[in-house]
Formats: sequence, C-alpha cells, structure tokens
Amino acid sequence: MRALSTLALAAGLVLLVGAASTGATVQKLTIVMREYSYTPSKVTLQASVPAEITLINRGKKPHEFMVYDRSMGGMMMGHDWVQKTNYFRGMSVTVQGGKARSKGGAIYEVEVAAGKTAVVKFTPTRKGTFEMACMIKGHYEGGQVGTLTVR
Repeated sequence: MRALSTLALAAGLVLLVGAASTGATVQKLTIVMREYSYTPSKVTLQASVPAEITLINRGKKPHEFMVYDRSMGGMMMGHDWVQKTNYFRGMSVTVQGGKARSKGGAIYEVEVAAGKTAVVKFTPTRKGTFEMACMIKGHYEGGQVGTLTVR
C-alpha cells in the first residue's frame, strides 16, 4: 500500500512539474455572433489567468464586441459610456482579425465583419460582472447583449 502511495505521489509531482514548465493555462472561449445575439450570452473567466476569446460572426452584418461596466439603470448607454467604462482599460490586449478600436491607448471595441473571425487575447484583472454588447444601431435593442463574469 505504501508503495502505491509513493507511486501516486511521484506521478502527481511529474504532472505538476510538466504543467509548470509549459507556462500558464489559457482560458479559451468561443462566442458566435449573429443578428441579434451572442452564443453563449453568459461567459465566465478566472481572474489572473490568460484568456483567448474567439469571436465568430455567422451573421450577415458586421457585429461589435464590447465589454464594459453595467449601467446603473440597466439600459443601453452607447459608445461614450463604453469608452469611459471599458473593461480592457489598463490591460495589454491583442486582437487578431477583426477591427480593433481604441481610445487613450485602450481597446474598447472589436468589430467583426460578416463571415469573419477575430481572436481577443488578454489576462483579466478586474473581478465582477460586466456587460458585453454590440452597439451598432438596433443590435443592442434587438438582443445582442450578454454578460462576462470574472471571478
């Protein structure tokens, strides 16, 4: 029995050393964008663990991906609100594909053309529940809104 315990402990240490040598685990999420939805509409990430969100636009129109503080009244606040309360401010963010827009050095929006894909890479730092939405006229109102929770 003792030999079995020693063997299990040794195997566990090998796994830990192997995991440590490969670097941090990356949280990977895929969000599909359509008229007028995100699937899934609720996503969760772990703080301080690198994240990679793949945005796939399966719609016929361009769509935006923005993450920002929720408004107090629970209503759409528009691009100005997003720029001021943008989740990504102060973070290093890489966008591959898509069209990234920034203000003051912080990316606040990723636009993905119809039929295209974009990948957003960052390490979440702020914990909480944030809104993600498309602010193209009629899209938010049509239901293209969701939540990103960072724990």
